[in-house]
Amino acid sequence: MFFVRSEYKYILVESINYCVENKGLVVYGWVIMTSHVHLIIGTKQEPMQNIVRDLKKLHQKQLYKQFVKMQEKVGENGCCGCLSGRGRKMATIQTFNFGNKTIILLN
Repeated sequence: MFFVRSEYKYILVESINYCVENKGLVVYGWVIMTSHVHLIIGTKQEPMQNIVRDLKKLHQKQLYKQFVKMQEKVGENGCCGCLSGRGRKMATIQTFNFGNKTIILLN
């Protein structure tokens, strides 16, 4: 995921905050880079792998909602429109996967 839009950064921060408030995540430090994030984290009681799993799942769901919202808002010129345009040029890309959801590109 590239954090080039402010919305993507806010979604990540909201997901982290949710896990802090509801899952027992402890954040000692973090930085959002353009193409990735660094987290120094711990837990209060819940096993770390459970919290990280829930964080990823929540973040993926929220990003997917944002992508769908952007696509509805701007149509063919949105995220999927950009991918669709590139896919047509390559003539090999028909769909792309986002987590467990498959998005079919529009012609």
